[in-house]
Amino acid sequence: GRFTWMKQKITLGIVASGVNLFMFDADVVLFDVPDTKSMLSKPVDVLYQIDYMDYHGAYLNGPDWTKNYLDEVHEHESNFNSGQMWYKASKRVSTWLQMSLAHGVQCAPSCGLEQNVLYEASRMASTTGDESLGVEPFELTLDRLPITYATHCSRTTDMMNDWEVVSHFPEFITLHMCCAGSKYIGMGNALAKRKCSIETPNPNCIDVRASA
Repeated sequence: GRFTWMKQKITLGIVASGVNLFMFDADVVLFDVPDTKSMLSKPVDVLYQIDYMDYHGAYLNGPDWTKNYLDEVHEHESNFNSGQMWYKASKRVSTWLQMSLAHGVQCAPSCGLEQNVLYEASRMASTTGDESLGVEPFELTLDRLPITYATHCSRTTDMMNDWEVVSHFPEFITLHMCCAGSKYIGMGNALAKRKCSIETPNPNCIDVRASA
């Protein structure tokens, strides 16, 4: 928990310097280079990774089902994960990060993850502002990264052992191994399964593991 707060301090320093930033956790597999050019073209301040996803349902039912599913999940809980985030350099984003840091870095007796406080600060920014910091409400636009910036957290099947999902690994740009018991081994296995699904697409790919 204490370490995750360093992400926000680093991000604030970079964004306040006028530099757009794609930040990702150490347990994120990069299958491809994130397309930050397309992110910059979107009318948003911030793009965040979804926390939970039903990839099996998404690939069986298509984009409309997926959007409805994600909207409904987010309505009941934030479904916000800071493991992969793109920040547009602006005064708005800098103010939001300062609000989060002002309210969140309380590490006695222990530190919680920063993402919950960060999400709550985004809601405050767009509704009440922050009276304690003298911040009036301001427009802050957040949106989800595409599902190809993937999360390992699933509400249904184990995505690493579901061929309906693994067969789509070639489309993934990244995979965050959140909710994984063994992150390092899991990252290697994800790379091996993706390679198999590209070179010899077959349900047997779900049994492929990274070599020691």
